[in-house]
Amino acid sequence: MKAEEWLILGLGNPEIKYEHNRHNVGYKLVDYLLENIKTENIKNKYSQLNKATLEDKFIYFAKPFFYINESGIPVKKLIDELNIEISNILIIVDDMNLDVGNIRIRQKGKDGGHNGLKSIEYHLETHEYPRLRIGIGSPNSKKDHIDYVLDDFNYSEQKIIEKVFASSEKAIYEIILNGFSSAMGKFNQ
Repeated sequence: MKAEEWLILGLGNPEIKYEHNRHNVGYKLVDYLLENIKTENIKNKYSQLNKATLEDKFIYFAKPFFYINESGIPVKKLIDELNIEISNILIIVDDMNLDVGNIRIRQKGKDGGHNGLKSIEYHLETHEYPRLRIGIGSPNSKKDHIDYVLDDFNYSEQKIIEKVFASSEKAIYEIILNGFSSAMGKFNQ
């Protein structure tokens, strides 16, 4: 019997100038996860890819080499290459509709205006894929949203986000070990 496999994929923009942007919170959470679990590097042309074992499950951690607006391309390629069910992926994404530090786990949903999720929905031909949304707050006006997501967290926001990573890590492993219902009940805010 094949071991259960999961793909945890953080959205972000690959260039160093975007590293600490609000939009890159998905990448940053994957980095945090990789610091706390022993992994093996997997050669892949679409993504930085690492593999770990948790109990009897295999977990792939991915940071795509594509910009957020093109996220659907590597997500589809990785799902196909790794032969992972869509129900066993988790997209980590920033969300302006949530206050800084809030997280929300969903097994499916709309894109909420997020271009990365729009791309994933287009390439997977469904909006029924799991995601972990991390709140980054919102700008003062709609027209400022591009500059806002491409700006770095301020000091106080960064401290909140660092705490969120610890609870997000627990939420992710709760999903993998005990299911979405359990994780949503414990971690959705």
